[in-house]
Amino acid sequence: QNPTHIYSTPGTFDVLLNSQNSSSGCADSQTIPITVHDLPTPTFTADVNIGCAPLDVTFTNTSGFPGTFNWNFGDGGTFSGTTPPVHSYAANGTYTVTLSVTDNNGCSGFTTAPGFITVRPIEPLFSMDVSSGCDPLTVTFQDSSIVPNPVADPIVSWDWDFGDGNTASGSNPAPNIYNTGIYTVSLTITTQNGCTATITGVDTVTVGTEPIVDWGVAPMTDCAKSNWDFTDLTTFIGTPGPGEVTWSWDFGDGGSSTDQNPTHQYPQDTGYFDVTLTVNWNGCAISHTVPQAVYVLAPISIFTPDAYLVCNPSSLPASIYFQDMAIHGELSDDLLMIWNWGDGTQTILDDPELDDPDKGSVSHDFNSYGSFVVEQVIYNYTTGCEDSTEQTIHISQTVADMLLSNDSACVNSPITFTGNETSTHPMGTYEFDFDDGSASTLTPSVHAYNTSGTYEVKLSVTNSVGCADSVTVPIEVLAPPQAVISPTVTVGCAPITVTYDNASTTVGNGVPIASYDWGFPDMSTQTLSTNASTTFDYDDEGVYTVTLVATDEFGCVSPTTFANMTITKPTASFTVDDVVCDLENFITNNTSIGATNYQWFIDGTQESIAVNYIGQFDDEPSPLYDHVEHTIELIATDQNGCKDTLIATIVVSLPSADFNYVHTGANTNEQGEFTCPPVFTGLTDNSQSYGTVTNWDWDFGNGNSSTLQNPNNTYVFPGTYTASLIISDEFGCTDDTEFVDYLTISGPEGTAQWISTGSVCDPSFTFLVDNLSDVTNVEWQLGNGEVISQSNQFDYTYSGEGIFTPVITLSDSLGCDVSDTLVPINVVFSNVNAFFTPIPEKAPMGANFYFDEGSSSDATIISWNWNMSDTIFTESAPNDVINVFELPGSYPVTLTVVDENGCSDTYVDTVIVTAFFELPNVITDNDDDINEFFTLPVPIFDTYDLIILNRWGDIVSEVYGSSSVILWDGTTMNGDRVNDGVYFYKISGIMVNGEFIEKHGNVTVIRD
Repeated sequence: QNPTHIYSTPGTFDVLLNSQNSSSGCADSQTIPITVHDLPTPTFTADVNIGCAPLDVTFTNTSGFPGTFNWNFGDGGTFSGTTPPVHSYAANGTYTVTLSVTDNNGCSGFTTAPGFITVRPIEPLFSMDVSSGCDPLTVTFQDSSIVPNPVADPIVSWDWDFGDGNTASGSNPAPNIYNTGIYTVSLTITTQNGCTATITGVDTVTVGTEPIVDWGVAPMTDCAKSNWDFTDLTTFIGTPGPGEVTWSWDFGDGGSSTDQNPTHQYPQDTGYFDVTLTVNWNGCAISHTVPQAVYVLAPISIFTPDAYLVCNPSSLPASIYFQDMAIHGELSDDLLMIWNWGDGTQTILDDPELDDPDKGSVSHDFNSYGSFVVEQVIYNYTTGCEDSTEQTIHISQTVADMLLSNDSACVNSPITFTGNETSTHPMGTYEFDFDDGSASTLTPSVHAYNTSGTYEVKLSVTNSVGCADSVTVPIEVLAPPQAVISPTVTVGCAPITVTYDNASTTVGNGVPIASYDWGFPDMSTQTLSTNASTTFDYDDEGVYTVTLVATDEFGCVSPTTFANMTITKPTASFTVDDVVCDLENFITNNTSIGATNYQWFIDGTQESIAVNYIGQFDDEPSPLYDHVEHTIELIATDQNGCKDTLIATIVVSLPSADFNYVHTGANTNEQGEFTCPPVFTGLTDNSQSYGTVTNWDWDFGNGNSSTLQNPNNTYVFPGTYTASLIISDEFGCTDDTEFVDYLTISGPEGTAQWISTGSVCDPSFTFLVDNLSDVTNVEWQLGNGEVISQSNQFDYTYSGEGIFTPVITLSDSLGCDVSDTLVPINVVFSNVNAFFTPIPEKAPMGANFYFDEGSSSDATIISWNWNMSDTIFTESAPNDVINVFELPGSYPVTLTVVDENGCSDTYVDTVIVTAFFELPNVITDNDDDINEFFTLPVPIFDTYDLIILNRWGDIVSEVYGSSSVILWDGTTMNGDRVNDGVYFYKISGIMVNGEFIEKHGNVTVIRD
């Protein structure tokens, strides 16, 4: 009767309901269209996805459809709206961004981008081709820094500090040369977006001076395994700091040491050994080797048994062969070897026996279990040395055994396994292999099997000397029964009775089921010995659970099985305004609980199946009523077809705007028409409304308005006027009315205005009146006391500053005067004056001229334009400026200032540059292209004559009519170079400013 159906694809579907009365046989049908909308999927992009903190990200909503959007940026920040502002990520991390939307159909969707934004710090790194060595050490550094986004935010600067006072920039700086010392190198990188970080490598570069390595040893000859004392005798050029020097000894037998003065024994061989010492100062390492530095004397005791452990021998004694591998000495040496077997016996071999091919190798029988320390002792009476070594032999027996708490068990029931072994030595380790992939090294061990079956449990034991044994025991693990519930239904509307069928079974090697334990939602229980069905009654909505546990005859218990029952009952609920306006949308706020489908009815007719209903009423207002009532009904249905209904009443307010008016005036004709303003009008509101009228908006047609309920208005100009009224009631509903051409006033008319035809620098105005009607006279009052008559248009300039309000009066032939006040005129004069003071006014070539800026203005000056004759520039602040004139002459300097109103002024002053100049008094004519010539500082001559004399007054060089800045190249007139010494010059000529000048002095020539 009340089915539930879920549509899996979007579209419009016609639902057909056929119903028939079983008593009468009458039938009817109804078709209802259902519109199913597609779920919206929002999309978005970001201008950047990876970078360093703080990372500013601009997100762009690319969804392409309207709706209500909500952003979650993954760092706790959210935003509601289509386009979010720039979002800043302040902490390092990876952030998931989610955009959710509810479209205009009420459908919701979302898009989640996991790890969409990554914020991580930049990581400065560098490498170098060498980090230590001898003075001088050349090190090449190379940047290997890592930045999160090298394309969008690349590294733009590298600042290197090499630790020795030298710095550099760039990713791969030029190699740096280090002297003896320890240096800390740092690199600071900065990215395009301003991210910066520094890496500092402590003691990055170490440099030392080559040491002079030497050493000594005492004694030089001794028995094997004696102590040899080695002494470092190295000398240094300079003084190493603490920890800057290391020592590395190679004793020639595979042994080594890092002590400065070590002690060493030679336990493996005899004879001569080369010894090497390497001394390293801050990475500068030098070695010194002494060949045959020490001599080691025999004997050295060495032997190897063919077995160290005899485990579980079949019988005693146990025989072991011991191979003699000792270094005895020379064949002619007098030797004695003693074997102590650890069981109270020994074997003695004298010199003739040791000369045999098998030397000291022997066998020995051990008659009991135990651990025996075997010792080999060798005496070499020729060298006067002796040596001995010991090794331990184990004769052992171990027998594994195992005790079980039970040889059969249910799945997941614990079984205890205990080792029960015997051994001649203390036990060492246990290892249980439970045959299901698990193991244990504890005894006792507790283990439970989660799968039924037969398992072979193996125990491996090993005693303290390594003798091992194992034993295997079978275990039978029984499968528990399987409890199964089959309910008749799993969802429904309250009240309902549900039947539960018992379909429990045995599994695998399980035994027959003995009992069934039921558990119900009201905490009651039921135990049955058969698999009979049971029932339970549900009266209230909710989610309930019935449980069943089956137990077999061995006591194995099934896992608890569950059957859930969902009983639902929706609650229909919504809110809507009690009163709405006609032809205006209203929306319901659906607050229903537990429903999935909705049907909205207006006055008994179904209108919508959306979550919230949006609609409007179209009711006609009438003098007989000011509102209309409607019913709105919601039927809420949950997923199980359970329903609930809520009906509410909604009122449509229909206000009606209306008013009366009365005009009065002193100037009327015989027909009662108004022949001249003013006319006074009183207006009375006659509006009607369901609610209280709260707002009145009057427009009187002459530019005046009012918000009073019953206002008055005065008309001061001729014309025809229309009045209108808009009302609003307490619910925001409105209505309007209009009385067209409800008032006509005769009299002179015209449109007056003034136009600014100048500027603040030159304020002038044009006054004019046009569109004249019934005008016999025009009079202007300009606001400054001056009156101008019978002029429809004229130009006028105010002589002073101030605010002036012009008034025009128009008159007709009947003596009607109409005055109109124009917009006030604000007259302001701008007074700007450019000025500066040159300091000094006269100075030689190359001197600094200071220009002290002193301009003034009523308004703010915004630019200062300087023309120095030889250069032009603009300042944006009132700065004093400096200029240098290289050549003599008279230079006009011009300053033009402009204020914020565009008004400007110019000031000109002149400075004088004199022809005084200095010449160099030394030249070095040695072909190094530095100071090779005797020259003028600048080209200051139009033409000059020059004579060079030596100390005896002879002419060395002369030139006439020249303008070159090079006066003399240090040669004679024949082109020969002059000798070192002092020479005299005389120069005379016309300067570029037209002035004649003479100058003389001396110049010294120096050559290598």
